[in-house]
Amino acid sequence: GGSNTSCDPVSEARYGANCFSNSGYADWQRAQVNGTVRRFYDEVVPLKSGLWLSAAVWPIHELDPAWGFPGSPQQGNIHYYQDSKTWLASSTIDSISPMIYPGSAYNGCDASGNYLEDPSTSSSDYWTRSRWQTLVADFQAAGNGRYVIPGIGAGYCSFAEIEARIEMARAAGTAGHAIFSYSSLLSNSYFDDLAAGPYAETAVVPEISWHP
Repeated sequence: GGSNTSCDPVSEARYGANCFSNSGYADWQRAQVNGTVRRFYDEVVPLKSGLWLSAAVWPIHELDPAWGFPGSPQQGNIHYYQDSKTWLASSTIDSISPMIYPGSAYNGCDASGNYLEDPSTSSSDYWTRSRWQTLVADFQAAGNGRYVIPGIGAGYCSFAEIEARIEMARAAGTAGHAIFSYSSLLSNSYFDDLAAGPYAETAVVPEISWHP
């Protein structure tokens, strides 16, 4: 995945140079993606009243060394040409949902509610509460009055992990949050926990006041 899949013959021909050897190709690809988002916003959204343009985006836009995140995680703007902050800044999208989900390399939970790691991998949950909060704050600061609706994984062994992130999203002033996925909420029997806790009151869908 990533930038390698964007090096296709059609894109390369339209760009007019080799996508791997020319340093300007990444910026050109970002411009193509940004232009596509703008066209959808300008040409499709006005066709139906109340229509939102939203996007689920990579959890890290660009890594800030000051965050102290370990390893070399992929970044949306660098590796996928997904400049979601520009969509917010240019007012060509209504909402984004950063996909800040836990890793999938688990075999379930033990009796204490801790992950059982897949021995075939060295993965563990990269999206700790503090890193999740850092990324939400980063996107929220770039919101430009548009809506940031961060993603929360539903596969945590403890509902407390989900509830903590819901409260952090609310404290950050986001327009809401998105929990992924329904099947994990169902298999973990978390719907009752939501209803008795953070979803005890009916949510109000935010309005898109900037649409004509």
